[in-house]
Amino acid sequence: MVPGIPFGLQSLLDEKLRSEIFDAGTAFAFGHDESFMPGHRHCLVTRKALQKESDIFLCDHLWSFPGTTNPAQARGLLAKMERGSKLEMRLRDILDMEEDENENLEHLVERMWPLIGRYSYQSREAGMSQIMYIMDEVGSRFCEVLPRRSLGISAADDKNPTEGKSENERNSAAFRCALVFHPDTREAFTVFWPRRDVTEGEIATCDNLPHGQAARLARLQVLSNASVDDTMEGGESEEKEAGGKISRKSIQASHHLRQFLESAGYCNVRQVNSLLGLEETYGRLLPVWEISDPRLRDAFVTQLAAAESRLESSATSATEGTELCPAGDFSILTFLIRFFLMGLPASRADLLRHIPDKTLLQQLDNIGLLLVEGPDGPFNDASSRDKTRVKSLVQIVPVPVGDTVNENDCAFLLTDFAQIGGLGEGFEPVMYVGPDSLGLVAATLGSQEKNGAMAPRRILDVCAGCGVQGIAAMLRTRMYGPPWEKGRQQQSGSKEAFPHELILLELNPRAARFAHFNAALNHLEAVTSVVVGDVNTVRIADLPCPVYDIVLSNPPYIPNPLQSVPKLHQYGDGGTTGEEVTQGVVSLAAQALSGNRTGGRLYTVGNLTNVDTLPDRVERWWCDGLQYGKRNEEQQGLQIKAYHGLKWSVAEYAALVHNHALEDTDALAHDLSAKKYREALEATGVRNVANGFVFVRCPPFEGDKARRMNSSGMESNAAATSSITSIAFTQNVIALQDQVWQVLAMGKDPEATETRRRLTEHWL
Repeated sequence: MVPGIPFGLQSLLDEKLRSEIFDAGTAFAFGHDESFMPGHRHCLVTRKALQKESDIFLCDHLWSFPGTTNPAQARGLLAKMERGSKLEMRLRDILDMEEDENENLEHLVERMWPLIGRYSYQSREAGMSQIMYIMDEVGSRFCEVLPRRSLGISAADDKNPTEGKSENERNSAAFRCALVFHPDTREAFTVFWPRRDVTEGEIATCDNLPHGQAARLARLQVLSNASVDDTMEGGESEEKEAGGKISRKSIQASHHLRQFLESAGYCNVRQVNSLLGLEETYGRLLPVWEISDPRLRDAFVTQLAAAESRLESSATSATEGTELCPAGDFSILTFLIRFFLMGLPASRADLLRHIPDKTLLQQLDNIGLLLVEGPDGPFNDASSRDKTRVKSLVQIVPVPVGDTVNENDCAFLLTDFAQIGGLGEGFEPVMYVGPDSLGLVAATLGSQEKNGAMAPRRILDVCAGCGVQGIAAMLRTRMYGPPWEKGRQQQSGSKEAFPHELILLELNPRAARFAHFNAALNHLEAVTSVVVGDVNTVRIADLPCPVYDIVLSNPPYIPNPLQSVPKLHQYGDGGTTGEEVTQGVVSLAAQALSGNRTGGRLYTVGNLTNVDTLPDRVERWWCDGLQYGKRNEEQQGLQIKAYHGLKWSVAEYAALVHNHALEDTDALAHDLSAKKYREALEATGVRNVANGFVFVRCPPFEGDKARRMNSSGMESNAAATSSITSIAFTQNVIALQDQVWQVLAMGKDPEATETRRRLTEHWL
């Protein structure tokens, strides 16, 4: 008897094991799901209908190795084999490796690692042994079903194989698996059998897989249905515009979520940092990349528990108290910190105790923000047992947009956790809110505060990610710009209440979904458009507005010659020199700002390479952009300023990048990889790198011969002009504090005051 396998299948299993019958090919065909990245597209589709517990199938293990093996050692094992070995080629087939990756064992192992299973067995000779393994081409293609949610994968044909099934049947796995081990031969197999009736053409989903993929699949689908509104007024469906449109239900969910977060005090970053023991060090900078780090969680959990005890004993309140968040209950805020900032799971009982609004919880679940693990059942089903565990699939980050007096003025941003992503996830993650983002927010807001009378009406955020830069700037405009009819805007969504435009340009469609929702979360849905596109191919005519007041960008900026930086996400890869995307940003900004009658501004952040000559390159990129836009012979006085912190040598920078990318790698492999990266940087001409900003101030667009446009993009009476031959530029390179991003974002005197003064003194 094999534990866990139905009694009626035991004799059939014994027969197949004795004869080594691997007949899964008679029941399954290979399929593809193109919504995943390469390496995660394979699935299985049933060839025939199968009744519950009618058959059982053996799956061989393609590769087994010691349970103490780490990814670097696995690469070493593969490297010792002959290149193009049968094992390597079968692994590449399972992982759908692309042709240009044929020489990259690191990518192969990273994609393979999430599919790894583990088991232990006892032997007389060696005692207890641990084994890691990857299943063969069939076993590796089984998909794990999302708890109470569909996979979003359909068969190649048009028919719906789950049509007519109940919701529980549709959302439950079709198969179950178990590990079978023969101690005599020391061979292990994985066996699969139908746990319910399965129809022909159905995706082969399975529970109890050795590799848990439910969380990965759920993260892929976060907000995927946020642009679908199935109940509109008058019974008409909402028409989707270019770039997508957030649904009314998602807007309602976002507003409901913001109301709860504000009532719980989640908007006060200093207070959150104080509860975590970080206020003295970080001030108003919330280090979300540290707070969600599994290696630091225990310390933060201990700190939160101690803070709760102190607050309860002193009987003081962090909130004024509302119907959503009772006065004096600090456990609500500390729960939100654990759940939404640290990413810790919660029991169903804890979730309902600290977020008692069941409507809100159901809204969050409906748009895919929660991963529910355990017994099925809605949140309001009293019969569900409290074995259900719930995790937040997104990190919710409060970002201050007010001054030190108005601590509660903040933007809320949904992003992926900093530790999420990589080739093993099967999708490009949304960039977390890091020190570069927070530094640029602080620098931009400081300039807006100094220029209150010139609050921008048209804002373009390029490489927007979750939308943090543009959303923060537009919220700041609401504070310092024209009157904001808040009640009317929030109740009706009327654009007339706040006649401004926020355009978010982003390459990653998944990040664009987050940006859509974040705009609504901050009551900016009526003035925000999200455009999915590549900055190096998009032209100003492709965007909703022809002219802008400010352009903001935190582009991918890490130099990556010869693809020599391991585990680099799309949002970090700046191309060979680190400037390939930034060049496109500057050129697009030249088109977007050159028609502004009052002058426009560009704000960017990044790792600045060869910073002393950077303004010269920015000038060239700007002129490249004007070839596609308007050039005015009287348009002179363009100001380009590069602000930077400590300059790193190429060797220092290579070590810093690899310390982050390969923190779990042995020292020798780390040093060899860093050396390769340093040599590649030197070969491209990189001499030094520094954290910093590039600010460009565009002069007013004037001249009788020039075509004139006002800030609304309306053309006034004037004749077109011909191209110019030269533009006069003012260039400066200014050294600031070493940790320039952090100093600005922390908002602590005197460093931040002096740094902000130097950043803004030229923009009055």
